[in-house]
Amino acid sequence: MTENQVEIVRTICNSHCGGTCEMKVHVQDNKIIRIEPDDRPGHPRMCARGHAYRQRVYAPDRLLYPL
Repeated sequence: MTENQVEIVRTICNSHCGGTCEMKVHVQDNKIIRIEPDDRPGHPRMCARGHAYRQRVYAPDRLLYPL
């Protein structure tokens, strides 16, 4: 991936809500810039936790290293 190019990564949400929503994560310069539901048939929606996943990853109070 070159600089400023957007890469789309398919993954699942692991927020332990039971849905394991499939999603497409748009990544630019090693940062998540957008998350959207997977557009394949049978996966048109994503839960609220999936939509908020970017905020969870970049939360200022998130632990980054073991204590």
